[in-house]
Formats: sequence, structure tokens, C-alpha cells
Amino acid sequence: MDWTVAYTDAYIGPMDIGRLLQELLEAKSWSQEELAARLHTTQANVSRWLKGREPRASQIEAIRDLASELGLLAEAPSRRQIIPIMGYVGAGGDVDPDFEQVPPDGLDQVEIPYIVGIVGDPIGFEVRGESNQPKYSAGEVVIVEREQPTSIDSMIGDFAVVVTETGKRYLKKIMAGRKAGTFDLVSINAPTMEGVRLKWASPVRIQISNIGLRRLGAIQRRAPPKK
Repeated sequence: MDWTVAYTDAYIGPMDIGRLLQELLEAKSWSQEELAARLHTTQANVSRWLKGREPRASQIEAIRDLASELGLLAEAPSRRQIIPIMGYVGAGGDVDPDFEQVPPDGLDQVEIPYIVGIVGDPIGFEVRGESNQPKYSAGEVVIVEREQPTSIDSMIGDFAVVVTETGKRYLKKIMAGRKAGTFDLVSINAPTMEGVRLKWASPVRIQISNIGLRRLGAIQRRAPPKK
């Protein structure tokens, strides 16, 4: 099945958000407190975003709207991007990629506006399990980069799709393990998996609520013409 995002606009990455917030501060000579009031949030949140932390989708929309209102942000590109959903990711149970039998073009597809901020090839995974509610719910889609974008050590504190050394795939918050080369995988409401070795990880770049998805229809695959 194909899906499209019905509620969102072009994605802006953390670095773009920080730059855009700085431009807002400078354009109006606002303090962080004044900008926070315009965005209906707190000064602490504005400070974190300026330092590179990523806002939620609704907060990104508020920043975009304010920047557009002040003429600092041009219209988002009209082109859209098809992203394959390459399987499931466990948020409460194991997902073993070796048994998924995912075709090269993915199980499903999601169509979203052109992504700004993802350098690598974006792919999606559908969340299974409830160990990370309310942040991530079963049926949602998380989008990551196909190639690991940076060292896993630099992802400490981030939620990411990870593949363990034993081949299991999870959606977890990465924390440092006690031993070198190991990591603790943290869930919001499930026991922490301690001392895990990882062979791949990619931070969540976009979270798509299942409320924000609508079905387009099954992919039609045509048979090759007869000679």
C-alpha cells in the first residue's frame, strides 16, 4: 500500500531550525523569552532548539508559520518524495530483519513533501509495540537515513532505529553502556536493554503519526509487454 502525509509541510532539520530561530531573533530584535511567547512555548525550549535539539512537528510548523509571516521563509518546494517503508521496527518486541523478506522497493511507501535536512537516502519503518508510548505509537512511521550518518557515540541521547550485533532491530533511545563499545537501549515504559553491541544505527529524522497518513492505494505492478 502507498501512503501520503496529509498534514505536514517540508521538513526542516535541526541545523536549519537553529538558523531560522536566530534569524527571527535578529529580524525583530526579540529576546528568547519574546520569541518563545510568539511560539507559545518556553524560553528553555527556544534555547535547546538554538543549540541543535529538534522540536516536535507541531512546533516546527509554528516556527515555519512565524518565519513565513515575517518574510524570512520562502514557500516550500512543491515537489514530493516517495520513501520506501523497509520493514518494521520493534518498540516493545524483537523484529528480526532476516525473516521480513522485504522486496527491494519496500513493503509500502510513504509520500511526503521534499525533505530538507536529510543528507542520506531516507527510508521508513513502521513501529510495532508500545514500549515508547506516548512518544511513538504502534502503526506510526519513523524515517531515518539508510546509511548510518555518523558514529553511534555521537547519537547518545537520541531516539534511533538500531540493529544489534545479533541482528535484531529496535526503536530505542541510545545511551552509553558501562563497557567500551556497548550501549544501553532505553524505552519509555519498558526495562532498559543494557550492554548491547550495535552494528548500525540511524537517528529518527521524521515521525509520521498514523493519524497523519491516508492510503493512496496499492502499487500497481504491470506485467512486461508481450513480444
